[in-house]
Amino acid sequence: YSVLDCGLISLALDPDFANNKLVYVGLCTSQEDSEIRRYTLNLDEMSDSGDSEALILAVSEADAPKPWHNVGSLGFDPDGTLWALFGDKKIDENGQDAATPLSSLVRLVPDRTGGGGYEPAADNPFARDDTASPLVFATGLRSPWKGIRDDDGRYWFGDVGANGVEEINAVS
Repeated sequence: YSVLDCGLISLALDPDFANNKLVYVGLCTSQEDSEIRRYTLNLDEMSDSGDSEALILAVSEADAPKPWHNVGSLGFDPDGTLWALFGDKKIDENGQDAATPLSSLVRLVPDRTGGGGYEPAADNPFARDDTASPLVFATGLRSPWKGIRDDDGRYWFGDVGANGVEEINAVS
């Protein structure tokens, strides 16, 4: 699905890539949906790599009016926790709702055994709050696209503004 801002958006190599050949991609799969998928790269027969696809995380917004404000950058903490940026899918209320991974910096431990899925990072601030998503590390984002994690453990990312204002955010 490659309409407007959809399609393959981001890529991250597993911290143990040299041994396990795991690659994670963030992509928009429809007007409503963004996903993180994992593949095992087969360097001898690249065309076989697609057969290893595993769904790690899917987020959806049924009311998304356009395929905008999707998954952004992916990366890994030193302990192997995967972090990802998700936009609000053009629904402003998602930025004020910690119950959804949309509009958030999320952190999770992806399954690396061949299946899909994840476990929320145990130290996420909402990990034990049943009114919020345990994936959420920081919320209130609009359309975070590109980001990094620095050596001091801060996440830096640009958040696309609406008609004139852009943000650079630092979260620790």
